[in-house]
Amino acid sequence: MKQLSNLYPLRFVLALFVILFHLPEISNTLGLPNFNAWPLFHKGELAVYYFFSLSGFLILRLIYLEIRQTGDFRFRAFYKRRIQRLYPLYYLVLLIGILLYHLVLPLLQIPFPTPYHLMDLLGHYVLLIPNVFKYYHPELGGILVVMWSIGIEEQFYLFIPVFLYLFRRRLILSIAVLLSLLLLLLFYWPDFYRYYNYYFYFLFGGLLAILAEQKTIRLFQQWWMHVLVYSLCLLSFATNWIQFTNGFLYHCTNMLLSGCLLTLIADYPVFTIKSRLLTYLGKISYGIYMYHMIVLTGLLFLVSRSGLWHYMPDSIFIVLLNIILIVLTCLIAHFSYQYFERIFYQERTLTSEPHTPRD
Repeated sequence: MKQLSNLYPLRFVLALFVILFHLPEISNTLGLPNFNAWPLFHKGELAVYYFFSLSGFLILRLIYLEIRQTGDFRFRAFYKRRIQRLYPLYYLVLLIGILLYHLVLPLLQIPFPTPYHLMDLLGHYVLLIPNVFKYYHPELGGILVVMWSIGIEEQFYLFIPVFLYLFRRRLILSIAVLLSLLLLLLFYWPDFYRYYNYYFYFLFGGLLAILAEQKTIRLFQQWWMHVLVYSLCLLSFATNWIQFTNGFLYHCTNMLLSGCLLTLIADYPVFTIKSRLLTYLGKISYGIYMYHMIVLTGLLFLVSRSGLWHYMPDSIFIVLLNIILIVLTCLIAHFSYQYFERIFYQERTLTSEPHTPRD
């Protein structure tokens, strides 16, 4: 049984990039000291795309292994697992966001525009299309906005098992054809992706995962491939050197880099990260992502009312604020994982074993 333990630290690092992106952005709107001059503070959206590749990498591998080993696929078990893992926290955060923006803030007489009908919001979020609502209401509160990516994942999970099962006799070819069609749409009809439905990230990551299981991509065994991919991924997050203005080039580049990075660290690792702390933080990365805007909103509200930043240098204030936000978010994600999320599902480890989900 192949362990994919290196993926856990990566998940935590990606979640950190999302936090580092949102903190200075929201701080600036409140007039608080902030720092985002370095490119790495602008990579939150890129980190989400890497999460898409990671989800496809794991989910398509899971489906492929089950079909290969049993000739069948347990749809009910798959969908039940996804619902148990993602839905409880998804709907909890949705409830918190609605209560905050539609009840708490009005009671506190804090102005916050909600130029939409509440039932319209509920309809989109319950039907798992928050990305569509985000497109039409970009001013939506941050707690609810970040849920757009979870909607994209759920949409992908709904159709991909059926697609793979129907074309199971020509699995690689079918994925490659669908991936090619989606990329052609990106090139010729980019408006198709107005709702941020970038499913090609999932497909490419999953395609590489399946090829790695089949031992058909020897290119990743070469040392120079490791150096090239690691270097380019580092440049993508630390600089703007690979920041294409053309949408097709931007997404194709990041799709290739994210998929290759996942394959290298999971299936052809140079070393294995054995940190229990990083592994655990990776396990609770879903909670870190979902809770960070709630913690950020509450923390900045308290800070803005207290005026604490007036009593210390801006640099110290910014560093402390980042540390407090990250620590508080991780703590809340920890308690949620232990005492709320695990009520609904049975924890498993990231491996290449069938029925192993994205924990």
